[in-house]
Amino acid sequence: MNSSDTDLAVIASNKALSEYSCPVKPIHIWVLSDRTVFKINAAIAIILCPVVVLLNILVILAVKTKRELKHNSNILLASLAIADALTGIISMPLATSLDVLLLLRRFLKPEVFCRIALINDITLFIGGCSSTYHLAVIAWERYVAIRRLTEYKVIVTRDRVKKYARIAWLVAVVVAVPPRVMKLKVFEVPYKFRMIVSLVGVIPGAVSIILICYFYILVYLGVRKRNVDTITEVRSLIKAKLATKVAKTTAILTGTVFISFIPSVIYLFFGEAYPALRRSSFFRWSMMLAHLNSVFNPVLYCYRDRRYREAMLEILKIRKPAPVVKRNVRRNAQ
Repeated sequence: MNSSDTDLAVIASNKALSEYSCPVKPIHIWVLSDRTVFKINAAIAIILCPVVVLLNILVILAVKTKRELKHNSNILLASLAIADALTGIISMPLATSLDVLLLLRRFLKPEVFCRIALINDITLFIGGCSSTYHLAVIAWERYVAIRRLTEYKVIVTRDRVKKYARIAWLVAVVVAVPPRVMKLKVFEVPYKFRMIVSLVGVIPGAVSIILICYFYILVYLGVRKRNVDTITEVRSLIKAKLATKVAKTTAILTGTVFISFIPSVIYLFFGEAYPALRRSSFFRWSMMLAHLNSVFNPVLYCYRDRRYREAMLEILKIRKPAPVVKRNVRRNAQ
């Protein structure tokens, strides 16, 4: 075997064949002695990868095919499910393949190995940014549904929601791709310029987090006020309870996304300053936590909303759909 095939990347002079890294900052350091980390992460990813893809595709199909789920908040959740599905299709298999290669000691050429790691990082970062931006739009939509219910149909239109979802994806790609591509030796972009681009890329995420906190505080105050003011009309009461339940679901979703990506954010911002954060014993666990978020989201939808459960079972042919005739009879009876 040629030396170019056996040397994975930059090898420390005093730690030959013990750890590997790629010349892309922040630098990943794969420590070969972390075999338990590689085994556990690979096993979890192999088991959950098909589950992540299946559940999120079912969420997307449920919103697309079921009329009762074609609401603005669900359209945003379906767009969010696309990011989770891409994590299962691209990021998880790539991260697992690197773990397996290191365990088997079947090394690729350095440029191939590092390119796989870079694609994995970009995909995961796009998913994280897209999720954050989508959650900001969802928080705004819930704010309007709770605090400005009478104006909801005018403010939150389906076309506007789809437009904001497309903008969220576009900004996520623009923020995630250029800073990482600029770090490649091929382009040789000056360090100061790369830092400026990276700092500018942080602004949309910071603004999104501020907006999420702001809107959910207003939603919380609106729910408290609604509990104090008695609603006498039955239809308004039902709408209010449904809007509140959806708001609680999206708030839980927001909290889990933030918790899942906190270690990755720590690595991203402090990885260059603190070498311990760059080692596989930390960044592989942080990456796995971000992957687990992609399976938790659709499980949360099913747990909190019966309509999702029924729609998924119907798509899988496990549950028969309700007859159209009965639905029409019910409508006529009303």
